Amino acid sequence: MTMLTGRDWELINAYADGELPAAERTAIARRLALDPALAAALAEVHATKAALSLIRPAPAEAEPRPRRTGLRRVALAASLAALVVSGAAFQHHQARLGETWQDAPAFLHTELSANAYVLPEKATPAVISTARIGDVQAFDLSSSHLYLVDVQSSRRAGRDVVAMHYRGRHGCRLTAVAVEAEPGDPAELPARHQGLGARWTVGDIHYYLLAKGMDGDRFAAIARYARAESLSMHHQDKLRVAMAEATDNARPCA
Repeated sequence: MTMLTGRDWELINAYADGELPAAERTAIARRLALDPALAAALAEVHATKAALSLIRPAPAEAEPRPRRTGLRRVALAASLAALVVSGAAFQHHQARLGETWQDAPAFLHTELSANAYVLPEKATPAVISTARIGDVQAFDLSSSHLYLVDVQSSRRAGRDVVAMHYRGRHGCRLTAVAVEAEPGDPAELPARHQGLGARWTVGDIHYYLLAKGMDGDRFAAIARYARAESLSMHHQDKLRVAMAEATDNARPCA
């Protein structure tokens, strides 16, 4: 695992804040897909910011915020690392937002779908490490002409969540979300997602696959492949071919 520099921390914090220009954001997204240390750093930054938001809401800003230096960003992360938030305060914050762990996949798909990305030249599958659900493997969906463009790791409604967003031609958007599972969880799809959806559970992870405007047969082939890959099933090559064929025969994304 690579050792992060002060510049790396500055860039990852700026990425989390949405402060990077499009070219730099794309470069960081590609690095996140290849560098587990950078992905873990992003998860730490998101967790720190989430903890801070529980203590006090961000003030309304009449003027643009000055860019923090890398040293100040690292100092902020270090100072908040020991922050302990009570369960009652956390639940109050989540109730105010109206977001549950089941809502998180749909919210993340909507947020990521609204962003602009530059498609990478080749597939860059990633392994994302989290505290409670361990390593999550991003799916290689290049056979369906979908490419990983963004990865976000965070805590939502008290659970670890990893969102992996894919883009393709004709505006195709698909998000794979891994959510920390707990005993007794229901099996319903996210209620707020208006589009194609699939869900399955492997061990301690709920997987969601969400898309909108995509050909149904193509989505079904992608979901079968992703589920098989997550289950470490055999015959993935056959499923990959089926996914490619369904893509070739599919209508363009709306």
